[in-house]
Amino acid sequence: FGLFMGFLLPSENVMQFLGPALAIMAMFGGILIPIQVFSPTMQKVASYTPMFGVAQLAHAPITHEFSSWALASVIFWTLVFGTGAMILFRRDTQRV
Repeated sequence: FGLFMGFLLPSENVMQFLGPALAIMAMFGGILIPIQVFSPTMQKVASYTPMFGVAQLAHAPITHEFSSWALASVIFWTLVFGTGAMILFRRDTQRV
């Protein structure tokens, strides 16, 4: 995610967008607020956010609950942001 945003935005503005974006993703992904306190609709929305899988896998040793959906989420978002970063990197190197 950091590389993707770094290639997407000008370097002097990255942290202005990255900080709030990470905070919002952490809140809706279940890192700052436990996902169980959300309404059922928000729990469904939260399960599609980039931080959901990371939070669930981090909590798995404590809760003894492994979710294949969480692992799939981490893999999916890694591919999305990795592919985006790769495309933006190639675009940047073609301009030079």
